[in-house]
Amino acid sequence: SRQRAAARELAPMIDKDKEALMEEILKLKSLLSTKREQIATLRAVLKANKQAQCLLMKSVNAYEAPSI
Repeated sequence: SRQRAAARELAPMIDKDKEALMEEILKLKSLLSTKREQIATLRAVLKANKQAQCLLMKSVNAYEAPSI
């Protein structure tokens, strides 16, 4: 019966901790989603930059090629 009384006293604290942890999980999931979107955007930018670099190098090579 002492254990039951202790359990009843701890139950509200445990519920508050559980609620706080659930809120933290939701925040972290949201942050993770944001970071994944940022990574996808950065990958797209890197791909576009690489394509632009390739086109620039082709233009430079065509310009520098000796004309016959």
